[in-house]
Amino acid sequence: MRTRFLLTFASLAVMATSLRAEIFACDLKALAPEERKTHQKLSMGLGSAITARQELPDGYTFQIDSAKLAFADVAQWIAFEHRCCRFLQFRLELQGRDGRVSLSLQGAPGVKKFIETEFRFARD
Repeated sequence: MRTRFLLTFASLAVMATSLRAEIFACDLKALAPEERKTHQKLSMGLGSAITARQELPDGYTFQIDSAKLAFADVAQWIAFEHRCCRFLQFRLELQGRDGRVSLSLQGAPGVKKFIETEFRFARD
């Protein structure tokens, strides 16, 4: 029930910029019921795999422990999330010989507050 409340809140979230209001609305019907279950599982895995967070002017970059959540699973999470929240910009990187994985979530002015509010892993 709490997840449903958070998703509903996300669909109604209004973030203010300095001169105008941006409305960031997620399409809650973008995923079929089975896809929502997979997305929720991936979201929980992503939250537990994050080892560091870097604040950006328009979002965040997260370092991900690929031993806890595989690169392909992060990519699948992005594909689901993009279908729901088309206003987010995603960047997924696989770096160096050690396979460091980083995920950036960014967007228009105001989206940073949306990320902080809607993604548990974006908060301290």
